[in-house]
Amino acid sequence: MSGLRAFAPTVLVAALGTTFGSALVIAPGVVTQAMAAAGLSDLGPVKAILAVIGWLFLGIALYVGAIVTANTCATLIAGQTRIIALQRLVGATGATLRARITRTGLLVGALGGAIGVVVGTGLSVVFVAVLRGNGFLPDTAYTLVPWELVLPLVAVVLATWGAFAAGSRRVLTVTPLQALSSSVEPAHEDVRSGTARKVWAILLMAAGALLMLLGLGVSVSSPFAVLPAALGGFVSFAGVAVGATIVMPPVLQLIGRIGSRDPVVLLAGRNAMRAPGRASRATIGLVIGVTLRSSSPRWTTAR
Repeated sequence: MSGLRAFAPTVLVAALGTTFGSALVIAPGVVTQAMAAAGLSDLGPVKAILAVIGWLFLGIALYVGAIVTANTCATLIAGQTRIIALQRLVGATGATLRARITRTGLLVGALGGAIGVVVGTGLSVVFVAVLRGNGFLPDTAYTLVPWELVLPLVAVVLATWGAFAAGSRRVLTVTPLQALSSSVEPAHEDVRSGTARKVWAILLMAAGALLMLLGLGVSVSSPFAVLPAALGGFVSFAGVAVGATIVMPPVLQLIGRIGSRDPVVLLAGRNAMRAPGRASRATIGLVIGVTLRSSSPRWTTAR
């Protein structure tokens, strides 16, 4: 588990998030400097709005990356339950194993963040050079390496480390006896019996709904109302992710019964109850992928 090779996709996710964040940090400064070179004044509000939009999209990227990373880490741990149990059998403690995994998460975040900062800055330099060469940007000096580049790097490292810490919690519940067990996933009854999970899911969804209502109410008077609304969306979806192991397996089982004429659908529905954690992680990943795909702009060609 400690090797970085197993987490190569997570390094890629962290690098993509930092690349996106670096570009969003550089872009507002380039736009305002170009507008100033063109003779426009009073650029403070424009720069503030661009900065808010940039940090909002960076927050979305970090949130999605953290969810994907936590799911990836939890999936890897679920697949190595017997190995972890054998390590517990020879004297390793759950806290020690979890600390090793979280240190790996810190290294993964730092490596991916460093790659992302370099790639994002390089792409921004190329983009500005091409636009300036074609006359789309004034021929003036641009700040392409602002000090704010440290912020997305630190944010990605912390988000990745936190995702590994959240995804590795199951290490603490692995017992040495599970080295002889044939089950690597907790049953749905065991997952559903957790009161803390239910309480946190309800609190997060309620808090997210209140924040979204607050953003909706303030949107009439301030364009910055998008911030509490976006935070409400993050918090509410976190509640959905926390309660997914309770809600999603029965829903998937119901879908399997509805499509019971197809053996594949029926088997998938029953398998969701056998491995609720795995089914919930897969469903959350599909929800994120479909949401991002459906919210991306569609370009149509006129015939």
